[in-house]
Amino acid sequence: MWPLFLLGLAVSGLLVGLMLGRLMAPGDVQLLAVQATANGLELYFDREPAMQAQDVEGAYALLIQAQGAAEQGTLSLAGGDVKWRVMPSAQGLLVYLVATRPLPAQWQGIEEGKTWRLVISLATE
Repeated sequence: MWPLFLLGLAVSGLLVGLMLGRLMAPGDVQLLAVQATANGLELYFDREPAMQAQDVEGAYALLIQAQGAAEQGTLSLAGGDVKWRVMPSAQGLLVYLVATRPLPAQWQGIEEGKTWRLVISLATE
């Protein structure tokens, strides 16, 4: 009888712990805002997301593990226009920057209080 009582307490404790862990776990990273700057884009998130970047001739793509709304626009750089688009997908957010010339780009993440800012800088050749 005593081992059964201890087993019941252990199972109950495990279930309560799992429920509390699920309630306390943070949700998906959220995209708060997108802002075009003079030489790139700034994306604001509620916390740091995981990212993968890919640089192709004339295009730059980022896959960001986050949720957010679709947005698009055009940047005017010295070498010409750059079209950008943020699209939700099954893997996360896709950020595309496309130009008619080689598009060297780099990104940097900056933590600012309760938000996290991703700065994508485009170089003109």
